[in-house]
Amino acid sequence: MERKIKTRTLGTQGLAVSSLGPGCLGMSVFCDTPNDRESIATLHRAPDLGATFLNKADVYGPWSEVLRHFPILGIDEAMPSSSRQKTRCLPRHIFFLKYRRMSAKSEFDLNNFLATRTEAVNRALDKFLPPEKTKPATIHKAMRYSLFAGGKRMRPALCLAAAEACGGKAADAVPLACAVECIHTYSLIHDDLPAMDNDDFRRGKLTNHKVFGDGIAVLAGDALLTQAFEIAAQAKGWPRYPHRTIILELAKASGSLQLVAGQVADLEGEGKKISASELRYIHERKTSALLCCSVRLGGMSANCSPAQLKALTDFGYHVGLAFQVIDDILDVTQTSEQLGKTAGKDTAAQKATYPAIVGLEKSRKIAEQLTAKAFAALKLFKGRAVALEALAEFLLKRDK
Repeated sequence: MERKIKTRTLGTQGLAVSSLGPGCLGMSVFCDTPNDRESIATLHRAPDLGATFLNKADVYGPWSEVLRHFPILGIDEAMPSSSRQKTRCLPRHIFFLKYRRMSAKSEFDLNNFLATRTEAVNRALDKFLPPEKTKPATIHKAMRYSLFAGGKRMRPALCLAAAEACGGKAADAVPLACAVECIHTYSLIHDDLPAMDNDDFRRGKLTNHKVFGDGIAVLAGDALLTQAFEIAAQAKGWPRYPHRTIILELAKASGSLQLVAGQVADLEGEGKKISASELRYIHERKTSALLCCSVRLGGMSANCSPAQLKALTDFGYHVGLAFQVIDDILDVTQTSEQLGKTAGKDTAAQKATYPAIVGLEKSRKIAEQLTAKAFAALKLFKGRAVALEALAEFLLKRDK
């Protein structure tokens, strides 16, 4: 649902926000004097919305501090027109008008969505992969060991959510979601190898090479990468997106210019002092590329319009970057038990991370700003992308 709210002058500052997009949880109102408080409440109160004012005058400081309360709002929307050049301080009195019921997102059951989509993807993966006892049994056992090691299947979930946002059927997107998950799992198996990150645990279990040895782990990753294209080739194809387009999408996202490029830059950056822009290059390729591919493939499975595909690309790019920033934060703030993998590995290996370059607090703000841009990209869907919104918020707030 999108609810338009007309602007209204309040003292010399004006109304901070003129509209609320789909899935937006609240709006900010900045004014000079507390006398305007009652009139605003009367103006914007509606029978279907629970409107309450909270005095946030204690949040006196940079604009970024205010935006942290409502990361969905962009800075141009959250700043009074007369103060856009004065970004270092806030008006004296700050009030937030919060809506308790804004859209379907507030009623969206993310846990149920993840559970049902994960079950569907797991069933499909079990059918797509050769049975564990098929010769050579060792490789098929190793492939399945990592592929079914647990996790919330975030990339498949994003793929299926994108399909539904474009009016498609989740069932049509399942093969593409499975293909992406095979590529993701291959990258994790190789990433954990002694020659790369040298990790002993993944999702709370021993890593593939610790169970099957380095050689089989390499081959299991190779096999899963190849399996992804075999699965994708079995998708039915769509008028705007024939098989060649689908295969090209997967190949580009997982190739030497994207996923592999990120891994290379990550390895070469160990022990070196790199810039924030160089780190962004790594994150764009190592993490964001495949996440973006996931949502794009979901849209393609619904034969989405070019405008929808562009919006999904924008969303996937920013969610992917935010995901990796949060991953960097969790590596230094959580325990190995909480993460299901060895905590502090990035620091020990002298890897470049956002906390190492800009600090924890600024890293959190960057993740929030990236998520805000992801939300903004979904405005085109006019409330039909509630699953994508919920997933983006979940990824921002996750603790493991």
